[in-house]
Amino acid sequence: HNPSPSPSPSPSPNQVLTFTDSYLSTLQTYVGNEKALLFELTHREAVGKLADFLREVDKLGSQHRMLQKYTEIDSHGSRRFSKTSKTCLRTVTPAVEAQVRAAFRRDAYGATMTRTGWHAREWSDAYFKVLDVAARVGSGVGSYGVQRFYVLLAGDEAKKQNATTDDSERFMGSVILDVKFEPRPAVTNVLNRFDEAWYGAQVAPFSNEAARAVHAQRQLTSYTDPFTGWIKLNGAAYVVRQRSPWKAGFDLASLLTYTDLAEFVQQLAAVTATSHARGTAGNAPAQFKEVVSAALGTPFARATWGVSVASIAAAYREQVLLDFGCFTDYVRSNFSLGPDDYSAASSDDEVEVA
Repeated sequence: HNPSPSPSPSPSPNQVLTFTDSYLSTLQTYVGNEKALLFELTHREAVGKLADFLREVDKLGSQHRMLQKYTEIDSHGSRRFSKTSKTCLRTVTPAVEAQVRAAFRRDAYGATMTRTGWHAREWSDAYFKVLDVAARVGSGVGSYGVQRFYVLLAGDEAKKQNATTDDSERFMGSVILDVKFEPRPAVTNVLNRFDEAWYGAQVAPFSNEAARAVHAQRQLTSYTDPFTGWIKLNGAAYVVRQRSPWKAGFDLASLLTYTDLAEFVQQLAAVTATSHARGTAGNAPAQFKEVVSAALGTPFARATWGVSVASIAAAYREQVLLDFGCFTDYVRSNFSLGPDDYSAASSDDEVEVA
């Protein structure tokens, strides 16, 4: 089958090789120490175009600005979500709203929040109050189409401030929680029974897929959102995290030279390697960084692995383009949809970068 549109030219393998080389170099610097636990890439440590981008995000992002975009004051003087096409938020049924609100209590969501760690907080039914619930639609990247809600949360002080004059003080203390259904990983649909058994053993310590995802987030990041946790709705598990005011997408078109691109890719590789090193911190008998360093420590092994990754990445890209082309051709042939129905996911759901 020849899908339309046809695949665009593949990216240069050199870009992938730059990534793999920097990735391995970073992992090797962590062998024998725990420096990965302290690594952070902010606009102060970054260089080049990425530093400029992070500096701009840090300047523009704020809780105040985000709440101005997603919320409004209703006719009763209460803060509510602004449910429009711009915010990608929709009204939920009273039954669904009641279910979501009921999940935010101390013996449910509160019990999944961490009690130790950086800025750890404990849920209090007397202090926290859910102001509003909305469905989040038409947005996302890997999670596009997954059931998702936004929850507007505030404490007593914030609730009182919301009734004052229209300035930044009225927003203090209010947060938006992103509540997203966590399905089984797509790869589990094609595992044989032996790999399926292995996967089941790995997730056995977790009560559900959302609990697994929350554990991973806490392991991989140096600063974990204190609102990270999970809830259950109708037996399905949902990850809960605070929506960050610092969400933006880097414009790859700003990388005008190969030097700019290489510099950018090297920094992404360092961040990726650091997260992977953190993920197995303290695990015995050997941590990920030690195993990889031992297996790929020689120049030949390092180069061979890099070429293999580049080859697999190129083939994977072509397969994704083919699959998507077949899918869109099928939809166009069997359903009556307008041009807007083929639009990409909202760019608002991009990586948190600060």
